[in-house]
Amino acid sequence: MTARALKPTWVTRRLPTDLALSWGAPHDPQVADLLLCEVVRTALHGRVETTSGSRMKLYAGDQIICAVGNRYATALLEAAAEAATARIDLLSASGVCGRVLERAHTTNRPTSLQVLGQAFSAGHPVNLRSFSLGPPPLAAGDPSWVVVVGSAMDSGKTTACASLIHGLTAAGLRVGAAKLTGTASARDFGAFRDAGAAPVLDFLDVGWPSTMGCTTEDLRGILQAIAGHLRAAPLDWAVLEIADGLLQWPTTRGFIQSRLGPTALPLPKNMRLPSAKSLKAWDSPLLREHDTMRSS
Repeated sequence: MTARALKPTWVTRRLPTDLALSWGAPHDPQVADLLLCEVVRTALHGRVETTSGSRMKLYAGDQIICAVGNRYATALLEAAAEAATARIDLLSASGVCGRVLERAHTTNRPTSLQVLGQAFSAGHPVNLRSFSLGPPPLAAGDPSWVVVVGSAMDSGKTTACASLIHGLTAAGLRVGAAKLTGTASARDFGAFRDAGAAPVLDFLDVGWPSTMGCTTEDLRGILQAIAGHLRAAPLDWAVLEIADGLLQWPTTRGFIQSRLGPTALPLPKNMRLPSAKSLKAWDSPLLREHDTMRSS
């Protein structure tokens, strides 16, 4: 392996640059474990997002460090965090890997990877959650909150968030932003940063390469950590995006029902939630939860 052949990926952005890694035979890799992979054939993802957020073209023979994860992208593919075989798939440009279960008929076949080894440090598998945000500092205050959701992926949620952030910062307000669910993406992270948000956080900062397959307790932990760190910053506003769409179960639709409800994890009273009118297309349990939330 040469330095030129190894291309960094966005999912490794929180790893210390001086971290000593050794590579061994894979031992039942779990979600967020790191694998060293060689590109066998490029297809759907012909580029990777680097730790700086730039994009690098992939060629057969390139070596990349990936994180095992699930993915469900309504317009692209469904994939599982499975890496028990020598040949796996690249699931995202950010470096999430696993096995594609199904893909849309218009979606190209996935970029194919050969697993060369699993990352170990001091004899233990290296997992992204070992490098997640620590406990948040003391809260500096409670910003006004905006939560942006949509009907599906590619429906304009990130664009709406960036527009809100840009408008609020242009008005002289201090704005932070976060993406609570989805698949790690340097593009989305950069969109918030470029619009003027600081800090910008996402679930990768809590050690998750994607949130598909997370339990409600996992989602609770993600929300607690991100909201805590945003509260610790001296912000006037915080803009939060929930990825994909309201029909995705359980991570998106279930997150709204189970995690933003008053009996689960109460959030600030001034957090703005979708109006009942905007949710009228969805089923009654979600509307009932929303009505309960509004009346609490």
